[in-house]
Amino acid sequence: MSPRGHKRECLLPLFLPWTTLIYIALYPGGIQGFDWILVGLGIFTDLANYSSGYRERARVPCGLKDLVKVEFDKKTNKQIKD
Repeated sequence: MSPRGHKRECLLPLFLPWTTLIYIALYPGGIQGFDWILVGLGIFTDLANYSSGYRERARVPCGLKDLVKVEFDKKTNKQIKD
């Protein structure tokens, strides 16, 4: 096996954890028939986790300006103090 294949195998649990767990659980008896559907379910679960994280990212404030209301004077571009 090439060193490149080794790197890919080491990174798989980081990026596809559910797929890796299902594959490891099924591998000792050999993967046949219905087992591939379970591996596909693991891939679907991993992709669903990534997409839900992307969707929820919009709900998180992105920086200080969203957490604290700061007003600026449009002419001088200086902060208006309360």
